[in-house]
Amino acid sequence: MDSIMLQANEDCTEGRLVFDIQSLYAYLERVTDPRKPKGIRHRIATVLLLILLAKLGGQDNPAGIWEWVKHREEGLIRLLKLPRKQVPHHCSYRRVLQIREPEEFERVMGEYQRSR
Repeated sequence: MDSIMLQANEDCTEGRLVFDIQSLYAYLERVTDPRKPKGIRHRIATVLLLILLAKLGGQDNPAGIWEWVKHREEGLIRLLKLPRKQVPHHCSYRRVLQIREPEEFERVMGEYQRSR
């Protein structure tokens, strides 16, 4: 399993970008993982965070999301301090995007937005 290990107010780039572990990732950890436990290599919160970053980068489908993330793999692994030295496969994004109850994701994201 993997997780993001940044501490609150920790510098993660030369530009002094601050990542608050209590923020988005912590909220994404509340989402129920729709995948079967066998073979899970990346936590649901990590996959969702990568999906959101790729969506902000203009990608709308699992293959495009995977390509966007894969193109930035080294930097994302370093910045997010992912323990696995590879990003999720495109099938992982597809499975996560097939969340059976999208209302749960919407509720969690709403809570996150209200907290900000």
